[in-house]
Amino acid sequence: MKKRICLVLSIILSLVLLSGLMTSCGSSANIKMPDLVGKTRQQAEETLKSSGVKYNIEKLHSEKAGEGTVIDQSIKPNTEIASDEAVTLVISLGKQLYFPNIVNKSKSDAEKTLKDLSIKLVVENEVYSNTVGKGLVISQKPKAGEKAEKGETVTVTISKGVEMVKVPNVKGLKLENAKNKLKDAKLKYSISKEYSSSVKKNKVIKQTKSGKTVKINTTIHLTVSKGKKPVPATQPSSSSPTRRYTPSTRATTPQRNTNPAKKIVIDEDI
Repeated sequence: MKKRICLVLSIILSLVLLSGLMTSCGSSANIKMPDLVGKTRQQAEETLKSSGVKYNIEKLHSEKAGEGTVIDQSIKPNTEIASDEAVTLVISLGKQLYFPNIVNKSKSDAEKTLKDLSIKLVVENEVYSNTVGKGLVISQKPKAGEKAEKGETVTVTISKGVEMVKVPNVKGLKLENAKNKLKDAKLKYSISKEYSSSVKKNKVIKQTKSGKTVKINTTIHLTVSKGKKPVPATQPSSSSPTRRYTPSTRATTPQRNTNPAKKIVIDEDI
């Protein structure tokens, strides 16, 4: 009987000692969460590492807090946590950036504007433009006003200015050939026609700006031959000339009667 009582007492004592040990271990493992808001990321990480607290990082833009500053933490300061718990730190990315409008700026000015925002510029293409001056930005991707992050890239198209072409010589060509040649040179044309004794019908007699360098879509005037000028038609002539009556200007004299009328005598006694 005494042996049983001793055994029970031993068991109870062991349980009490084990419970106390576990409580002691648990209390020693508890850590008080430090206040990290307002510290730099580096400062916060050093504090957590020295305390043995695990942590995760999230990043958000902030209009007030500078870039790299802790703006929030998932576990409030002075909260006791176990050593296996992890706190999430929210780090400021600074103010939200937006892509600026660099259209119609020179390449150098555009690069300077983007460099101030830590954004890179890449020239994607260079094309002719009738509206945007040479060396200026015609378009950009992404567009101005879209959200941006540091280190991102903007691709742009740069203007080569107005395209210039040399006016081909189309003098002496048939009209259709001349028109096609001007179209191929990105030029327009206007036409007038006149008679020519030396240039065949529907061929170009003369043109404007031949051999000159002009802007594309410049109008070149063509003078085109209508052929020789037709001769006016004449009235057909008869085989014998027609006599025209011309009244005589001489005074007319009465002609003497060479056959005088015979006198007839009637005998009244008959």
